[in-house]
Amino acid sequence: MLKTDDISTWAESLDELKTEGYSPIKATTVLNFFVNKGRTTALTASNIEPLPNLRYALYDPLVKLYYVKEYRGFDLDCIFFYRPTLTFSGDDASVERIRRWVQDGNVWVLMDASHVETIAALLEREWKSRFNEEGKLDYRIYIGLLDRSLKYEDYKNYCKELTGFKTVCATYERSIKELWDKAYMKGKRNNKN
Repeated sequence: MLKTDDISTWAESLDELKTEGYSPIKATTVLNFFVNKGRTTALTASNIEPLPNLRYALYDPLVKLYYVKEYRGFDLDCIFFYRPTLTFSGDDASVERIRRWVQDGNVWVLMDASHVETIAALLEREWKSRFNEEGKLDYRIYIGLLDRSLKYEDYKNYCKELTGFKTVCATYERSIKELWDKAYMKGKRNNKN
């Protein structure tokens, strides 16, 4: 059961969070806070949005507690690319903290039943759009594909005039293809079981 005081809400273990109806997923990147818009399957920046009404648990190793916090809905340019925009100055302590906590491995995304359902449907759509058959993409591979695809798209937009542009593009394309191949092999093994 979650405990609350005037300042925060916390749990003593991930199991307590599970009893509250959450599915805690360790955040390996800030992209764990995002999902494709609607029924889109293209892994591009314009198709990605923050999961609505999302909470996360921040583990504090000093007191060994999981503090539950609301995700404030930072957009992709802000939290992933950390790029100044009209609404983001490029200098925000709260964004820097979340990025650091995720990098340190102290954040668990708390998905409720609606988030799990949204992600499951997305993973099935991604699989079907790529392979034209029923199946489900592994979530970790989806996050890897999203990361590489967004970085590749960003590189193509901002680095066209750099020496070695085509070589770097070929490297991105090869790594994305390797991830799709890995997904297919893993999916085929899982679908047989």
